[in-house]
Amino acid sequence: MIRAGSMEKDQFSRVLHQGRGRAILYARDHDVSEFRDVILDACLHCRALDPQGEGTRAVYTLGLLDTLPDRQFYCGEVLKALPACEDDWDALELFHFAACLACDGDERAKRAMYESFKPGPRHGESIAIDFVRMDGLRGLLFAIEKISALVAAGGVDVDLGYLISQSFEICGEQETLDALRAAGRENPQIEAYRLAAGAERQRWAAQDAERDRINALSYEQLRRELPVLKRSRLWAWGKHAGEDELGRAAQGLISAQDPADQMAHLRIFGLRRFPLDPRILLQLAASDQTQVAATATKALSHIEHSSLRELALRLVRDRLAGRRDAIQLLGVNFEPGDHGMVLD
Repeated sequence: MIRAGSMEKDQFSRVLHQGRGRAILYARDHDVSEFRDVILDACLHCRALDPQGEGTRAVYTLGLLDTLPDRQFYCGEVLKALPACEDDWDALELFHFAACLACDGDERAKRAMYESFKPGPRHGESIAIDFVRMDGLRGLLFAIEKISALVAAGGVDVDLGYLISQSFEICGEQETLDALRAAGRENPQIEAYRLAAGAERQRWAAQDAERDRINALSYEQLRRELPVLKRSRLWAWGKHAGEDELGRAAQGLISAQDPADQMAHLRIFGLRRFPLDPRILLQLAASDQTQVAATATKALSHIEHSSLRELALRLVRDRLAGRRDAIQLLGVNFEPGDHGMVLD
């Protein structure tokens, strides 16, 4: 074996935390016993930069362990850590790790999961999905019985609905609903969960229907609702609007005089390039209305224009509203040497 000295510990830790295949390839071809604490840390903690988007790294970490002679040591440490889990991303990492082991036939891992599941309001349902993947409807009802205690206790906001939607995909919609109704007849807490989750699904469906309604509006129809629409609705309308309707919205921004009307129109271009001369956006980016200036800067971040470099530099230099989007302005108007300023 080649000694681990050809890669420093901090280098290995960095590529491991980034989830790169390079770490696995290196472990396959080198003795990484000197990096045991780094590898164990990756097993016990979620080191994803954006776990909301990336998910956990359990499968990746197991791929690394498959190259190591002491794989069982790390697996054992994960199972030891399960009982102390809290309501955080580390818990998702640990339970998903254990679920992968259980699905490969490790009965000790499955037992540890069932004995250690103490769901919290934020991540309980996400962890519970592993029980459904592992044991189908049996796993679902076990997890819901645990989570339903949170619903019955009240006083905390519990994320509901995602677990059942995933069970629809894994076990079937009708099978899931039948199992929940049957269990609810025997257990009032499960019935309370079923009803609460059903209400949440209806709320989601109503939100989806409202989103689709707004996205289908013409600009003239949208304009009548501008004062009450949330930012996300305006972003979505702008993202899906046809070129003609987007052009009408751009003309509406040019005509807008009131800061609130300007703000609403600017939000239409939060995810879409402004189709007309960008001078109106440059003017609004210099507004003494902080929110207007920041929203105009965000709209400008989709445009390549020589004047935007100067704006980005001024935003950063003078610490003005919209400086958060200065890097985005540079991203489409980049010049060699900008990386140092961006890092600063």
